[in-house]
Amino acid sequence: STGWQNATRSHASIEKEEGGDPEVRVLKVSKGNYVKPGEVTRFRWFDHYLVRPDDLPPDVAATLAEASRATAANEAFLRCLAAVTEQGRAASDGRGPTYAPRMFARMPEAKGFDDEDLAGAMERLLHLGVIRANEVIGKYANRTARRGLKRVEQGAQSTAQSTAQSSAQSSAQDAQSPSGEVHNESARSTPPPTGEIGGDYGPPSIPLGGEGRDASWVPGDD
Repeated sequence: STGWQNATRSHASIEKEEGGDPEVRVLKVSKGNYVKPGEVTRFRWFDHYLVRPDDLPPDVAATLAEASRATAANEAFLRCLAAVTEQGRAASDGRGPTYAPRMFARMPEAKGFDDEDLAGAMERLLHLGVIRANEVIGKYANRTARRGLKRVEQGAQSTAQSTAQSSAQSSAQDAQSPSGEVHNESARSTPPPTGEIGGDYGPPSIPLGGEGRDASWVPGDD
């Protein structure tokens, strides 16, 4: 039933921007008394809050804009690589006829990014292990291997990330273990409250005086 939509004076939704920056959210108004239906407001996830891009500090806005453009260039590069692979063509990281950034800049999948932008994207993706160079991507008519850039399978990327995370966790544990041993050793060496071996937690015994008083003596017996 959609009757609930007619019971409200306004209706808005917030969602991710399709094909855009993953940190951006879009607020869309589909119904409202005081706003135009279809009005869109963009927000960016920053420091645990959704903030309008215009409200960000200038230096932060510039840094985020640069990161957003780099992410978009990475995605454009991967789209182009998928297209040429589907076509049975090879793209390489070497400067020659099949140099990927130059090839991709002329493709509609590049979405206006030039060869310099795509060259930066290629280097980033190679560094992250998302793509690899000089991989077998097919065979020529004479059955020799066709080599070029190839996207790494998702499973291999996950395995590499898991290995890196496990190594980082092990290193962190190794770094913490000496301090932990010192802390535990300090706790073990703390004497019992009464200073007696065995940890007697009862009240301390009354020491015998120099006047021959025994443990049953109380003030006033003299």
